[in-house]
Order: sequence, then structure tokens, then C-alpha cells
Amino acid sequence: MVTTLLIGLPLVQDAMSSVQQSNSTNVTNDEAKKFNDEGLALLKLGKYNEAISYYDKALAINPNDTTALNNKGFSLAFLGKYNEAISYYDKALAINPNDVDVLNNKGWSLAFLGKYNEAIIYYDKALAINPNDVDVLSNKGLSLAFLGKYNEAISYYDKALAINPNYTIALDNKGLSLALLGKYNEAISYYDKALAINPNDTDVLDHKQAALDALSREK
Repeated sequence: MVTTLLIGLPLVQDAMSSVQQSNSTNVTNDEAKKFNDEGLALLKLGKYNEAISYYDKALAINPNDTTALNNKGFSLAFLGKYNEAISYYDKALAINPNDVDVLNNKGWSLAFLGKYNEAIIYYDKALAINPNDVDVLSNKGLSLAFLGKYNEAISYYDKALAINPNYTIALDNKGLSLALLGKYNEAISYYDKALAINPNDTDVLDHKQAALDALSREK
């Protein structure tokens, strides 16, 4: 079981990296693109229900618009409606089964439902297409951590960090797995790396404090 050190985890991915912008060309699709773009702007503001209303407008024009399907699913996930989100990812994947963003997002929702092994299946599908996607690598690591496979989780954070050494989510998640292995000093070193990039990250600050508290209890 994952301990309380994992409470307050950051979002497991760079959220806006897995929403999509439409690349439509004709007039009808341009209208759908406008609705998608308006939905995306609302999503970035945290107005998820309003964003969904615009994705619905795009889907009324084209029910097979995978961008709108993905982004609606993503908005639903932020509202905690993970099963409903998955239903939209599934619609998108039925049209394009090789969409890395959608595969990653489905894995993300499955992980939030506690279905970590199933989440890993979708992360692996995404990594088979793009083995260098740092979001997917970090997300797979996080699911492995929730399964208690901390060393294996660290190996995926390391892969992400080899590609982007400044990826603060992977730095933080690696720190969490190290802390869960009792390697508090090493964990703190990774929290410090993350804080050097973003000193105001409250999640990382909380995780560092938890590791410092654990160290003090060992003395």
C-alpha cells in the first residue's frame, strides 16, 4: 500500500500537454475548431463544465472529432468523472487507436480509479508509439509506485529525466519513491532539484517537509 507520503501528489502529467488543438481546414471544421479553441481556453482557466459545453458544440458538428472527444474526456477527468472521461477516450481511440495523448489520458483516468495495472497497459501502448514521451514515462512510474514497485518506478522517472532533466513532476515523483524506500536524504536532493526550478511548488514543499520529518523521527 502506498503511504501517506503520496497524499497531495501533483498532477501526474503536464496537464495542458495532453489536450489537443484542432487542425481543421474546411469551413465546417473551422467552426468546430473555433469551439475546440474556446473550450481549451476555458479548460486552462479551470472552467471545466463550460469547456465541455464548447466541446459538445464541436461534437455536434463532427461526432468523430478526436480532438473534441479527447478534450471533453480531459475536462471530465478534472471534474472527477473518470469513468465518463474514459468513455470519451474510448470513442477517440476507436477512431485513432495510436493517439498517444488519448492513450496517456485514459491511463491517467484509470490510475485515478485505482486501476494501476490497467493504466500501465495504456501507458505501454503509448510508449510503444513514442518511447520518449516524458509525461507517459512519469505516469507509468507513478502507477508502478502505487503498486509498491518503487525501484521500477524510479527507473521510469530516470528515463523521463534523461530526456528532460528539468521535468519537475518526475523529480518530485522520484523523490516520493525514494522516500517510500526510506532513502530520505536522497529524496530530499530530488525535491531540492525540483524546487530550484519552481521554488513555490507547494506539493514539492510538502513532500520535502514530510521527508525531513521522517528523518527527524529516525534520530
